[in-house]
Amino acid sequence: MLVGCAARIDEYNLVSKSGFDYIELAGKAVAILNDDDFEKLRITVRDGLLPCLALNAYCGPDIVIAGPGFSLSKAREYASWLAQRADKLGVRVVNIGSPKSRILPEGYDRRLAAEQLRQFFSATADEFARYGITVTVEALGYCFCNFINSLDEALSVVKDVDRSNLKLVIDYYNMRQSNEENKDITPFLPYLAHVHTSDDAGSPQLRSFFNKDRFSAHERLLANLKQCGYDGTITIEVDVPFDTDEAVSSLELIKRAWH
Repeated sequence: MLVGCAARIDEYNLVSKSGFDYIELAGKAVAILNDDDFEKLRITVRDGLLPCLALNAYCGPDIVIAGPGFSLSKAREYASWLAQRADKLGVRVVNIGSPKSRILPEGYDRRLAAEQLRQFFSATADEFARYGITVTVEALGYCFCNFINSLDEALSVVKDVDRSNLKLVIDYYNMRQSNEENKDITPFLPYLAHVHTSDDAGSPQLRSFFNKDRFSAHERLLANLKQCGYDGTITIEVDVPFDTDEAVSSLELIKRAWH
């Protein structure tokens, strides 16, 4: 089991010094770097103590996963571009939540949206497969978007697209927002490639390190995850600025729950 932290590019050294096994960067931030800045990032990761094993925040709202404005060619072009950069950083898994890219207007044809989603993940998985990188489907809380909100829905996408490198990421924060925090995850384990977890600092747009009043809940969920047989990567996914004390406290909780 490896524990990472989602952070900004300029927080690399802070994360590196806090005991994490890897950093998870925002895909959309990596994608928009100019060539010189990307090369600086690549060298930082190459020469640093902290690998970049994962990406989150896959794309901005200009890349539509499903809904009005969907463009398969644009989605494929973006995936090809980011896959090349992810490969150069040593990324193993790319997690796709991106709620603003899959908010459906009222009355939008759900069957059409499902077909757009299938095409999006088929093309995206194919582009990343060229580099041996896994892509994951993430169920998002109702507070973020209105399409693919449950683990069952996310798993259905994985099965329908049927690509060997398309898997699931479970996110305990999103599960809580969708009233699935205590859901039995056993049926999802064969498809599970990555795990996200966090609390918030007052709103879903401010996901944070673990709140002390929820320590016992996190320990219970993580202990259950291990008992189910999961032994992969776990990322604390936050939106707030990196706080060393809170980060270390959350990291120690995960290790304590695991051991």
